[in-house]
Amino acid sequence: MGVAGLPWRARVTGWGAVIPDDGSPMLDWWVAAEDRWHTPSREPSLRQRLVDGMPVVETSVRVPGGDVVQTNFAVAGHGGLLVMQLDTRSPAPVAVALRRRDLLASRPPAHVPPQGGDAPADALVIPIGHRASVRVGLPFGARDGGRLPDDLATPAQVARGWLVQTGAGIDLRLPDGGPTVPLATVRAALLLDGPGNALDGARFLVGVCELGRLGVDPEPWLDDVVIAAEALTAEARRERRVSWADDAGLAATEEVMRRAAHGRGALDVAAARRRLPAAEPTPIEPPDGLLGLAWAQRRMLVADRSTIDLFPAPFPPAWMGRSAEAYGVPVGDCLVGVAVRWHGEHPALLWEVAGQPMELRCSGLDSGWSTTRASGEVLLRSWCGR
Repeated sequence: MGVAGLPWRARVTGWGAVIPDDGSPMLDWWVAAEDRWHTPSREPSLRQRLVDGMPVVETSVRVPGGDVVQTNFAVAGHGGLLVMQLDTRSPAPVAVALRRRDLLASRPPAHVPPQGGDAPADALVIPIGHRASVRVGLPFGARDGGRLPDDLATPAQVARGWLVQTGAGIDLRLPDGGPTVPLATVRAALLLDGPGNALDGARFLVGVCELGRLGVDPEPWLDDVVIAAEALTAEARRERRVSWADDAGLAATEEVMRRAAHGRGALDVAAARRRLPAAEPTPIEPPDGLLGLAWAQRRMLVADRSTIDLFPAPFPPAWMGRSAEAYGVPVGDCLVGVAVRWHGEHPALLWEVAGQPMELRCSGLDSGWSTTRASGEVLLRSWCGR
């Protein structure tokens, strides 16, 4: 939980409690329904999901006749707030007890302390009518409670805002058979948590590159980028092998240098990559996390100084018969877009390259095809039985 550009962060547990990173107390919750007190951390009916894969966490607890749904999200307005929205989706009213009392609330709390459950005696108790909604807010800075502002975004609006932010970079539209964690979710976590540190090697380099694509200035990480890239290069020379991930990290370094207007540094990285052994093939099975971003891009295209291979070999079998697209992929001074559609067993390749002319191939779908045209589409030979 958090807002990109503001330092405050919190974590949401598997049962919906909020743990701020500033060391302040955990915001836990309990539900009093008509049958009993429900402790979410021990409820077998508990379900949790990310709304649209974004940092908007919805946690549901079953009560008689329906659910109590808690949704946690962060907003930038009013100095920054962690908002907990509580909805009753049952025909009976409930009360929710909250561990912290320094909260802003959309309606006054009850003056009766919780009794008969696990909630502490001094918990803040919020009554909620049947099929009603209540919000509380935890300010990013110290505040003594009071009324929560009325003009806050809804969870759906916050999720849509995150989708806009995470869609600002390369547009990758993958079929099933890609990373199990959605790429937009990885990007949202990257905007909140940053790329890690240089000791993470390729993951760190890919993360800094992706932040640049999302509009974040990579300058604060440049020194660490150089350290991480030099370490990868030295290891590759020592081991006389280059993993696909390390090569992706070095390619990301070259892009970071170009984006930061360090043209000489970009040329140095490109020259170092050419002196290293050929990189190992990108695996068919995708990793999750930041390397899943690099994997997805390399499954779409790879390039050297004069050739771009669109959908390079081996083409993932799980993608056969399914559309895949990538737009705005930087290759040197070019931007590349590519897509595959299917007409029965025949793949239709569509492409557009903005920049200097290069030879295009498609080794994963039709090893005999090539062109130097900057844009076009072609029906490739049957992929059946390969």
